[in-house]
Amino acid sequence: MGVVLIHKNGSQSIGAGVYHPQSSNNTAAKPGGTSINKTINRAELAGIAAALINVHTHIATDSAGALWQIRNSIFYPQHMKRHKHAKLLKITVHHIQLSKDNIHLYKFKAHAGILGNECADAIAKCSAENQSGHDIHINTDAHPHSSIFCPARVENPPPACLPDTLNTCQRRPPAKRFSIFSNLDAVKAHMHVQHKLGLKSKKVSNHQSTKCYTKYQKLIKEALSRKT
Repeated sequence: MGVVLIHKNGSQSIGAGVYHPQSSNNTAAKPGGTSINKTINRAELAGIAAALINVHTHIATDSAGALWQIRNSIFYPQHMKRHKHAKLLKITVHHIQLSKDNIHLYKFKAHAGILGNECADAIAKCSAENQSGHDIHINTDAHPHSSIFCPARVENPPPACLPDTLNTCQRRPPAKRFSIFSNLDAVKAHMHVQHKLGLKSKKVSNHQSTKCYTKYQKLIKEALSRKT
């Protein structure tokens, strides 16, 4: 299995290739990836995934990092949920788990003159230089930080004063600014009363409570009734 990263005209492209010595068959894979996802690490993982898709059971790579990531995705999947190649790792693990035969992954030294590796690198280079003609296309992962949200408050700065041609002050509507809370207590103080789960509101009487609190207490009673 071989990978390559090519820089051209200010942009970069990656490619992955798989070479099978016994049959002399080769597979060119398009790793996909955009922005921070388009890395040599993604090409290495895509090469392993392409080999698994082609039902190869003995796969050799020169990337110890890719093997480590696959291992962690199998044994500690919760640690890899925010990985920038999480979707690709999930595809790789899925094919490993579906395989009827044992999968053997090997690590060998890079650029050591190993014939199979040199052939795979040549295939990967061809894959990176061409936009079409690939045997396998790997779906692109979303931006790893696209689904991460931080609670923030909206701050309205004073209107900006811009001088016009008559040297008078012309005001324009201020742009909204967002500031992240410095600690958890500040977040709790800012949260709307309806969002407080499991706590009675200080703004209501003892005979009333928020909808979330009422639902929460109902779930607790149902859970206790099932135990008894």
